[in-house]
Amino acid sequence: MENEGASMPKGVSQKGKMCRAAILTSVFMAAFLLVFFPQSSPARDYIVRKGDHLVGLGKRFDVPWQEIKRINSLSGSTIYPGQKLIIPELALQDYVVRRGDSLAGLGKKFNVSWQEIKRINGLSGTTIYPGNKLIIPLKGVWHVVKRHEWLLLIARTYGKAYGVTKEEIIKANRLGDPDNLALGQRLFIPRAQRVLDIKIPPKVLTADTAPSSRPAPVERSRVEKKDVLFEWPLKGEVIVYFGEEGSRGIDIAGSEGETVVAAADGEVAYAAHLMTSGRNYGHTVFINHQEEGLVTCYYYNALSLVDQGQKVKKGDPIAKIGVMEDSGRFGLHFEVRKMSKPVNPLDYLP
Repeated sequence: MENEGASMPKGVSQKGKMCRAAILTSVFMAAFLLVFFPQSSPARDYIVRKGDHLVGLGKRFDVPWQEIKRINSLSGSTIYPGQKLIIPELALQDYVVRRGDSLAGLGKKFNVSWQEIKRINGLSGTTIYPGNKLIIPLKGVWHVVKRHEWLLLIARTYGKAYGVTKEEIIKANRLGDPDNLALGQRLFIPRAQRVLDIKIPPKVLTADTAPSSRPAPVERSRVEKKDVLFEWPLKGEVIVYFGEEGSRGIDIAGSEGETVVAAADGEVAYAAHLMTSGRNYGHTVFINHQEEGLVTCYYYNALSLVDQGQKVKKGDPIAKIGVMEDSGRFGLHFEVRKMSKPVNPLDYLP
């Protein structure tokens, strides 16, 4: 009994040491995060699942796997199911080295230390060669999207203060669908020094542009005509209407080989193969019409015929028809968005 009684203080002491160690570890990690990941670079927690590995997590969360390893102070590259990791949210930009580039020069160009470029790319030396692909960490702030805010309005606000363009924001955030921002979504604004308030136009606050149930086809001729009248992007039968089974646009049936045309004059904001949330939308084109925030969207194309930034006129060929995923038929899913909100395309078509 004396031995058992004598052993108890030792056990209590060991538990106390463990608690103090845990507290010190928490304090250390908090300090570590404040130093390396300030408010402009948030992080998230992640529980490792079976089959996970650092390279795969890096691709999934769009961050170098070396950064995941570094922020978690991992000695090796092996991770285990159930392990808790911190996944940093970094604002990065891909860059292909050109002739005459140097780490010091790139540091000045992107307003970041060349040592940081070296570290994040895992370079052993300071020599870089034309054609090398580098990841450039960006400086700026994170803007949280609020009600009634859309990308063009956000870009104009920060553009006036810091010279940031819409294209820079799209590139920095790798936006696959730049004209469909979610409420609460975080956008990285390059070069900005503080988060700005976005002034919403009064007419937006008083107008309801949310999707409504689709009107009956017999009432389409009575829809009030808008200032901008679009051309049909594809001649064919409408097989899915706006609001039907949650559709944010209309599906127009077509035939293999047909050409999709621009519904109105504008500038191509996006033209690439789009895969998001596990869905394959094929070659997708977004056209910004600069009219009250109007954007037209063309999904499920087999081939894009335009490039981002290209000016187009109403009726210009922009894509070749593809197969729509839901129906398995050749056709086009066509959407119209006003200030990032889907609206009924039939309100804008003749």
